[in-house]
Amino acid sequence: MMDRWDMMDGFNGTGSLWMFLAVVLIGVVVVISVWLIVRSNHAGSPPASTAMDILRERFARGEITQEEFEAARKALGG
Repeated sequence: MMDRWDMMDGFNGTGSLWMFLAVVLIGVVVVISVWLIVRSNHAGSPPASTAMDILRERFARGEITQEEFEAARKALGG
């Protein structure tokens, strides 16, 4: 009668190799998935505000006066 260890000899020692390759494949799939998710999140993000954009927003909100706005705009070269 064959016990279960005799049946495993039919793999000729390659059973652990296939298990290792399966783990590597799963790891590659996880890494690619994370990379795609991070990449897609950055692709949809709005562009960074420029200094002039921030200056205009502050003026529009009333945080700075028109004189301060004009002085800062000249200093920024805009």
